[in-house]
Amino acid sequence: MRGTGKVAGRTAEAIGDVTGKTGEKIAELKPEALTKRPETPAPQHGAPVKVESPLDGPTVGKQLGGKDLSQEALDTLQKHAGDAIPVGGSAKNSLMRAVEPVTKAINETASKMNDIVQKAPDFTTSTMTDSGLGEGKLLDYIDNLKKNLPASDAEKLAKDIDGVLKDADKALNSTDPNEVLEYRRQLGQKIDWDAIEKNPSTPTEVQNAARAKVYRAIGEKIHSEIPDTVPLDKELQPHLELRSHMRSKLGERVVDDPLAAKAEAQSELKKGQTTIDNALHNEKVQRNWKIVKAGLIAAGIGTGALAKVGHLFGD
Repeated sequence: MRGTGKVAGRTAEAIGDVTGKTGEKIAELKPEALTKRPETPAPQHGAPVKVESPLDGPTVGKQLGGKDLSQEALDTLQKHAGDAIPVGGSAKNSLMRAVEPVTKAINETASKMNDIVQKAPDFTTSTMTDSGLGEGKLLDYIDNLKKNLPASDAEKLAKDIDGVLKDADKALNSTDPNEVLEYRRQLGQKIDWDAIEKNPSTPTEVQNAARAKVYRAIGEKIHSEIPDTVPLDKELQPHLELRSHMRSKLGERVVDDPLAAKAEAQSELKKGQTTIDNALHNEKVQRNWKIVKAGLIAAGIGTGALAKVGHLFGD
């Protein structure tokens, strides 16, 4: 132990004379420059980026998986979360950050829609009547959907489509704009906008596609009778798609509690930034100690002696 103490003393004295590549004495470095920081808990939103990265379609698709967002939905995500992932962040963190503003935009747009529709007179015809007269497209949508069903299960899957129409029967035959809009709002919450298949082949896919067709037909009816709803729907639709994507990638809990999502996004971003910052700091500390070791050896402190006081270098 005495030998170790003498070596440590000689090492401490020698450090005062060691000069680094920058020309400054190691002894003049602050303790922080020679002290490693402890590892931080791993961020839960994926590996944090070390440099600012684009928040674009390929990045979202690669990091989050699933179907690609439409350009409108991607533009909406960038509108609320920015077009770049900051240092320490990730695509998932950016998606989480957008939960609160997306929820707010949906609620505000839906409220404006309600205000406009409440003032509108009753429709002269219903969505189903229009389709029967050839002015609406619902029956065409449904016929095309049934024609593309897999032959092996066509009859069974067609019944799933008919079930969706039966559920929507009252709204499809209503001329009350408020009733029609409210049903469409409820229907929109049931649709998985992130998973609408062009050629559905399972009951779940078929029902989802059929609901989307009904939603579209009702929307077209509302637009034709109340034109002022058109620009609001252009704002609403990509938000609905993005919310579905969030529900799929982040879970029900997150989407249903936007304030909790905001807090988690902030916390995880800070954790990611700390992780990146600490890693860079520790790399610098390691380089500084290499300079110290090399200088001490040059000053006459042998490698064997240094091994006895390795704790000074974090060894």
